[in-house]
Amino acid sequence: MTVLQANESPIKSVKLFRSGGAEITRTFPLTFLRSQVLQDEPQVIEIVNLPATLHALGASVTSTAGTVTILDYHSTQVAQSESATLTSSTLHDLRGDCLRLEDERRLRQQSFAFLSTYMDSLAQCKSKVTPEAAQMVTFFDDFVAIGITRSALIAELDEKIAEVKLNIEKETEHIQQRHKDLPVKAVVVLSCSNGATAEGAELVVTYMVNKVTWVPVYDLRVATINNLPPSTVTLDFRCEVTQATGENWDNVKLTLTTASQESQLVQLPEPKKIDIGLILPGPSFPGIGPGSRPQPFPFQSGGVFQNVQRSLPPPHQHQSATLFGGSNVASAAPPPPSRDENWGQVQLAQESGGQQQGNITPVPLAPRQSVQVPSASQPVAQFISKSNKDPITHTANGCIFVPSDGSAHHVLVASLSLEAQFIRVAVPSIDTRVYYTSHRKCEVKNTSEYVLLPGTVKNYLDDKHVSSVEIQNTDAPQMLECSLGVDDAITTINNRSPDSLPSFGAFSDKVTTTYTSATFVNNKHSETIPEVVIRSSLPLPTDPRVTVVLKEPAGLADIETGLVNVREGCRARWSTSGGRKGKQAGLFEWVCDLKPGTEVLKAVWEVCAPQGLGLVEQVHH
Repeated sequence: MTVLQANESPIKSVKLFRSGGAEITRTFPLTFLRSQVLQDEPQVIEIVNLPATLHALGASVTSTAGTVTILDYHSTQVAQSESATLTSSTLHDLRGDCLRLEDERRLRQQSFAFLSTYMDSLAQCKSKVTPEAAQMVTFFDDFVAIGITRSALIAELDEKIAEVKLNIEKETEHIQQRHKDLPVKAVVVLSCSNGATAEGAELVVTYMVNKVTWVPVYDLRVATINNLPPSTVTLDFRCEVTQATGENWDNVKLTLTTASQESQLVQLPEPKKIDIGLILPGPSFPGIGPGSRPQPFPFQSGGVFQNVQRSLPPPHQHQSATLFGGSNVASAAPPPPSRDENWGQVQLAQESGGQQQGNITPVPLAPRQSVQVPSASQPVAQFISKSNKDPITHTANGCIFVPSDGSAHHVLVASLSLEAQFIRVAVPSIDTRVYYTSHRKCEVKNTSEYVLLPGTVKNYLDDKHVSSVEIQNTDAPQMLECSLGVDDAITTINNRSPDSLPSFGAFSDKVTTTYTSATFVNNKHSETIPEVVIRSSLPLPTDPRVTVVLKEPAGLADIETGLVNVREGCRARWSTSGGRKGKQAGLFEWVCDLKPGTEVLKAVWEVCAPQGLGLVEQVHH
């Protein structure tokens, strides 16, 4: 039987899984077989000093000469007597240093005591030789100097002894912890053919360990050139690793994966069960009176089609009003709106003026799940987009060092050079300041292996931390907005009020009020600042009797995407960057080339509501 110490064979690689835990790979050259007779007799190998959390042991042998077969492998707990035999050369050396320093201290104290006895005999005239007075003065002066030097040496030795004793205590605790955390051994039984040789033979052992957590983190660094941000930024993709497995990971290859360690099998998908049902036709079908609402056919309780509704297309075109004025003609019923936070408001706005949008009752979609930011206690895969069915795996560029100390280590996975475009953005209705942000496409152009996992991005401007942002999903292309701070040379002021008295219709019970929102932008720079984005929003009707019609910026209400010209150097568009819902949510923005001085941006809209009822606005945060 051959006994191998696991810590004498370094860890080759570490693979971190999404739900915590890691797969450790160690390799053991089978050079010890050179001194044995290679034949069909089994060779038993014990690998000791393995961590207590070891599970899912695996073993394989690679051999370039002859055949080496694994007959059996398993792991087991080490008996207390076996773990007690573990020794530390470091502790042995420390104890030797302590004895040497203590002996030196004792000898120096004894030599000074001998000198003190001699000086006493001279002072009491007990010596056979009686020195003269001048010689006595010289002897006493030398005695004092020797005493001062001796005290300094003793103090220095005391400090060294205390330091060595502290290191002995730490090493003793380390050994005790080592005995506690590494009580497992693996046993592998090999069978070697007659032609097998030790050269080129290697035993590969893999096992899973717990007490490991990780979360992706990012450092985005921007170095200004002439006080302006560059077109290229550096994104350091890091992994915050915490491990207390009992083994130090020294100079190992690190792999991150969103796969689960419990199940790594690729399973064939199965077709889904589909139900189909019927609903009554809407008002446009014969036999149905105008104004009636479609109702589903009553199925028997507990039937296979219970509570199932499907929409049928209307037989003719119809005209529908858009959210903020204008009209469009559709050849088919519009799709039901997504059921998000504005679903109810959009539905009410589309039905304003007594017009019904379509001839069927839409079936609301399932509510969206909110996206969260991963933490060390939450599995990373919970935040991976459902469109990414395959696990995401990354391998660090270099080898890493992570000791088993339970501390969070920020290990560099890759350093990416990405293109960036920085712009100035303001939301005057919320904040008068203008923020310096970026719209950046997070892709590595030369390779597609790096998908940025959900995590926190810390933004650094000239090595100073200025802000943080979250990567929330893995949908391609990945978009990330970061802020570099505030441009103090540009300020904004917003003023919104009714522009005219309410207008009462002569043959209608409705009243129309015109509102104007004026934003004053003051540019104190001496040069024109290109493409400054000023964002604003319109009120969304929550009652079908209320309608909102956008008048200015002119032409914006008639488009879904694109830009409309407001004046030279200034355009307007619906705000859809960063996941904003633009026209659906009433969010729009100006994109202006700001000249030095003050410019005014104006938005005008009309609100039509029944007479005798007041309008109440509620701002959602």
